[in-house]
Amino acid sequence: MLAGLGVGAFLLVRTTTAGGGPGSTVPADFRTVATPALTFAVPPGWEDSADAAPTLVLGAELTGLTYGPAYSCDGGAYFRGVAGVAFVAGERPPAAVAEAFGRETGRRFYGSTGAEPGVALSAPRPVDVGGTTGQLVEVAVTVPVDDGCLATSGTILVLAVPAPGSGAGPGTAVLLVNGDTVGGPASAPPVPDRAALDAMVASARLPTI
Repeated sequence: MLAGLGVGAFLLVRTTTAGGGPGSTVPADFRTVATPALTFAVPPGWEDSADAAPTLVLGAELTGLTYGPAYSCDGGAYFRGVAGVAFVAGERPPAAVAEAFGRETGRRFYGSTGAEPGVALSAPRPVDVGGTTGQLVEVAVTVPVDDGCLATSGTILVLAVPAPGSGAGPGTAVLLVNGDTVGGPASAPPVPDRAALDAMVASARLPTI
């Protein structure tokens, strides 16, 4: 994935508490990232974004943006994964929100070669998020042109959870968790383990008052 998704990234809230602990769904070596809409955890090697410009997906700003291990190729900066949270105002079906974000991020995260990537979505399935039922969509992305730098396939997990919002009324919190699966130069870091991506999704919780 290219640095900044083409428009930069903005980290609104940063928290680096350790994961783990009695009853925790967060692996002990993960760290927690807190945003106004949702809290999640990232594995070792995933770093907070340092960019200053906001990243928008379908008009919603991504917060808590973190990147997987970085590498350089032909003068460009790439990352093996990305995670972040968006908040969509208004009461909408979470499954529809997850599908819309899945299609859009699949095209954006893997569309830098100039060829339209293939984006295939799974059927939404319910996921318990600390007592609230969210909807999870898995996106399989394939890049038809191998430029030697960008991964040629990736996975994006999109979790949409009904959320009370923070003064703007109810809405949907959306967690995006992406990892390359195949491709990139031989010098690039290994692709993320699927178990790590699943653990990131399982760590998601709505903020408590």
